[in-house]
Amino acid sequence: MASEPATNDRVTVTLPARLVEALGVAPADLEGQVSEALAVDLFRRGEVSAGRASELLGIDRPDFYERLARHGVALYDLDEAEAEAEIAAARRLASER
Repeated sequence: MASEPATNDRVTVTLPARLVEALGVAPADLEGQVSEALAVDLFRRGEVSAGRASELLGIDRPDFYERLARHGVALYDLDEAEAEAEIAAARRLASER
């Protein structure tokens, strides 16, 4: 059974300089930006939960939710029918109070 890698394990990736320049990110900030983009993409694809993605980044969930918003990724991916059902349920709960 594979174990979780230690938190200080690193993987080195070589990127074309023009790609880094196009990102407009200082080289010192690149690791954090790439890590964030990867964690957000893993969440967006449904590979990890928001809790797991925040753990991977070493941040709390509310901070991860803010990062999702910055990347234009919805916390909940509901289709129209699901969204309408959620709104109806919220209205029912609100009217019961």
